[in-house]
Amino acid sequence: MTPCSLHSRIFLIVLSHAASCFLIHLKPSNINKCMPNTALPRVTHFEKSGKRALMVINPRASCSSALKHGPCKFCAFWEKRPDGDGQLFESAAANAVELGCTRAEILVSGSFFDVAQVSGDERSGMLRHLAGLGRLTHVMVESRPEYIEHDSIREAVRCAGTKALEVAIGLETANDYMRDMCGKRFSIFDFYDAVSEIAGAGAFPVAYLLVGYHHLSKSNEDVLSSAYAVKKLEDKIGRRIRLALQAYFPPKDGHSAIVSAGTVAGMAVWIRNNLGMEVFIATSAEGRSTHPLAHARHVFEEFNDTQDPGTLSSVIDKRVVMPRLG
Repeated sequence: MTPCSLHSRIFLIVLSHAASCFLIHLKPSNINKCMPNTALPRVTHFEKSGKRALMVINPRASCSSALKHGPCKFCAFWEKRPDGDGQLFESAAANAVELGCTRAEILVSGSFFDVAQVSGDERSGMLRHLAGLGRLTHVMVESRPEYIEHDSIREAVRCAGTKALEVAIGLETANDYMRDMCGKRFSIFDFYDAVSEIAGAGAFPVAYLLVGYHHLSKSNEDVLSSAYAVKKLEDKIGRRIRLALQAYFPPKDGHSAIVSAGTVAGMAVWIRNNLGMEVFIATSAEGRSTHPLAHARHVFEEFNDTQDPGTLSSVIDKRVVMPRLG
């Protein structure tokens, strides 16, 4: 062996050893920052709503339940968007921080925990990236109950780090018959099981309630009785469950709605005053149309951020008669 080749081999050995030592001494969080993940889904719609950053990602496929059985009858979001649209996930997350958002919501138009829509690597990559952003305090994802499993939810909590991980389920109503009329295809007991898994893993459940859908007989009363049922579950598991009120609007015509902003505001005030639950009012159509409550958006955003019923005084419909607890 020539002196030149010997020196080259020694140099390569030393270089390899130095690189190994460098990786060993890096903390896992730093490794994530130093090794960018280019496989994360693109964000096809970004929207700031109060202190929340809504990030609609483009999943690998459309909602599995919709593909198999047909979409929920009221759903305007289930179809996958064209590939190539949108911005990098990392760019959208940085934008959220720059705009002063403290909450990030990853919206999949389906189920975050369905591997047909979002792979395990993509899930962990997005959550780890958000975990490294100091300003954010909460991260919310959404899923149908059947995809919320013991191992996947615990891995998600680990990846979210110090952020409070919220997992939202479209319960819509606590009435099984009415939910079946909506085409949801899961029972209240499926919801209870999923909520138990979420709470047991250290995450926080969120329940969407549908307001103003024509299949829900006496819709106002149904929303409030459903909120009461979720409150009883919250007391039982000893874990906060946030409610989110979503006004129904036809999938092909986002400008029309059956329920008024004043009615939704009245429901939110009733829930806060009588149940003491955290409740948000949804105002986003995720870029697919104009949300029917958009005209009152600034008022609802202030309420979502502060949870102060007084902020809704300008839009609340005082003629709406709310039921008494009993």
